Amino acid sequence: LVGHRDVVGKTVHDALPEVTGQGFVALLDQVYRSGEAFVGRGAKVDLRHSLDVETDERYLDFIYQPIVADDGNVSGVFIQGHDVTDEKRAEIALRESEERFRLVAETAPVMIWMGDSNGKCVYLNKTQREFWGVEPDGVSTFQWFGTIHPDDHASMQPFEAAMITHSAFSVEARMLRSDGVWRTVMTNAQPRFGPRREFVGMIGVNVDVTEAREHEAAIRNESQKLSVLNRTGAALAAELDVDRIVQIVTDACTEL
Repeated sequence: LVGHRDVVGKTVHDALPEVTGQGFVALLDQVYRSGEAFVGRGAKVDLRHSLDVETDERYLDFIYQPIVADDGNVSGVFIQGHDVTDEKRAEIALRESEERFRLVAETAPVMIWMGDSNGKCVYLNKTQREFWGVEPDGVSTFQWFGTIHPDDHASMQPFEAAMITHSAFSVEARMLRSDGVWRTVMTNAQPRFGPRREFVGMIGVNVDVTEAREHEAAIRNESQKLSVLNRTGAALAAELDVDRIVQIVTDACTEL
């Protein structure tokens, strides 16, 4: 951390002048006077490997422990610590990444959510909050499973399995919108992992596919009608809409 500087026998100010203005010498004096230890976690310190180079930003976990003599007075301060720069930078990068994500997600037209390792909501974007009628300060206590249609609870098994295996999943179920209307929602989600690759929850996108499913059902109904007409063997059979535009015809009619 301090390069090859000769520091033994020197005051901290003389040995490491760059740390004086950063408060570390004042902390030493405080521990010496009070006799109480000080613990630093992820403290930023700018250090030089030598006096002729620019400072390098490092992060340290450390402790200043007073050394108490037989007479009860503090005779010195023992210092122990280790460099946690890599871990701290990974933590900062992760936090900045999540902040950028939230900035983009908040204005996205689709419903985006994040859950923790227990399945509880930790983030809902504006579109998702409006769908469920959740205030920003009510996300952490919101019980999303209560919005699932009772008849669709069984369809949530892929979610339950993915929480155990920490894998991606897709489900489709009816969810109760804030206006009391049931909507068919498709969910696609991926697992989230922390800086040490520990599972921290899921992130997913909900898409309202109600109209699409209704349209697909209508197409299936039309196909079933055509199948019935074809089985009648009718020479001429067709279905028109109110404007007399042909919608479906039998095979026999097509041949004619």
